[in-house]
Amino acid sequence: MAGRPIGRRHQDDVRGKIQASMIINRLTDYFTGKLDLDVGRVNAAKILLNKVLPDLTAISGDPNGEPIKGEIKVIWE
Repeated sequence: MAGRPIGRRHQDDVRGKIQASMIINRLTDYFTGKLDLDVGRVNAAKILLNKVLPDLTAISGDPNGEPIKGEIKVIWE
């Protein structure tokens, strides 16, 4: 294999992203009605996602720390 070897941290990051995408896919299926999950599984998925993805509510683009106000539109086709 050419190039430098992949480091352990990179492998862990990639593994975490793959696992996060799997959880997100399951939650999306639950949200769209393709899958039925009980409350315990939904809560477990939330806990696992909190461990591998940053909490975006703590991010502020305003230098004074004020939240950015805006609008988000979600379109399901």
